[in-house]
Amino acid sequence: MKSQRALVTVTLHIATERNTRVYLPEMWPPNSPDLDPVDYSVCGILQERVYRSWIHDVKELKEHLLMEWRLLDQSVIAAAIAYCGVAQSIV
Repeated sequence: MKSQRALVTVTLHIATERNTRVYLPEMWPPNSPDLDPVDYSVCGILQERVYRSWIHDVKELKEHLLMEWRLLDQSVIAAAIAYCGVAQSIV
C-alpha cells in the first residue's frame, strides 16, 4: 500500500513538473453500465456488427464503424433510451 502511494506521489510530481494534465482516480467515471446505459447498449450493438468481418487496420475499422453507424436504425437508439428510462424508474 505504501509503495502504491509513493508511486502515485512520484508520478504526480513528474506530471506537474512537465505541465501534464493529470486526472486523479476520483475524477474518473466508474466502469459501470449505470454510467450511461444508452452508450453501452449502442456501442455493444455497433461492436457486434463491426466485427462480423475481419478488420485489417485502423483505417478499415473507422470505415466499418462509420458505415454501421449510418446503417443503425433510429429505433435501436430509441429502444436504448426507453430502457434507460425504465431502469432509472426502477432504481
